[in-house]
Formats: sequence, C-alpha cells, structure tokens
Amino acid sequence: MVDTSAEHAECAHPDAGGLDAYVAAWHRRLAAEREQEEARTRAAWQEAERLARILRDDFGATRVWVFGSLAQHVKGLRRFRLDSDIDLAVEGIPAERFFAAYGRLLASSEFSIDLIDLVDCSPALRESVRRDGIPLA
Repeated sequence: MVDTSAEHAECAHPDAGGLDAYVAAWHRRLAAEREQEEARTRAAWQEAERLARILRDDFGATRVWVFGSLAQHVKGLRRFRLDSDIDLAVEGIPAERFFAAYGRLLASSEFSIDLIDLVDCSPALRESVRRDGIPLA
C-alpha cells in the first residue's frame, strides 16, 4: 500500500525553498571550516618557525625541517586540518639534550608536536624528510 498522506509527501519531496536553504547553510558551514583550517595552517607555520628558532638558538640544532601534513599542505598534496600536528625533524642537537628540547616544544606550544632526530631515525624516514620536508633552519 502506498502512503499518500500530505506528511509523507513533504518528507519525500522537500520544497525547493527548503532544499535551497539547506544547501546554502551547508556551503556556509563548509566555507567557515575552510577559513578555520587556513587560519590554523597559518598559525602552524608561524609556530613551526618559532619552534625551529628555539631548537637552533637554545639547543644547538643545525637544521630543522617541517614534514608531514603541514609540508604536504604547501605542496597541495594534503590539507592541514584543525586536528593536525606539527611534524619537525632536527639535526645537530646532542643526544643528551634531545628530550629536553622535545619537552620544551611540547610545553610551549598549543599544537601537538612530533619531533624526530634524523640521526636516530630509520634511513627511509630520513630520506623522506630530506626529499619532501621543508627546511626551516
């Protein structure tokens, strides 16, 4: 048996005005999310540069790269999302100071931070960072 009630007809066939309003609201929400992501990406770049200065000035880093989603965003390969972290790779920090440096970054940033020492990581990761990462210091 087919339901031909007016209530069912409205649900099955929304009026054009209701659908247009829904689509417009969805586009506004999507645009707002993209604006938030772009603002977060700009803030992440500023933060990565600030953290690279700390690593260089306070811990003796000779080179710092950003890699992962932040670097891939610049290259148009991936979006830096609101929940993305900042991935940094470093050379030149003495092994005995590495965790102090990492702790300093974590304590001083609103972002989640991943820090790797290129001396102690796998050769494949080292090559990937050097090939695809973006030097900061």
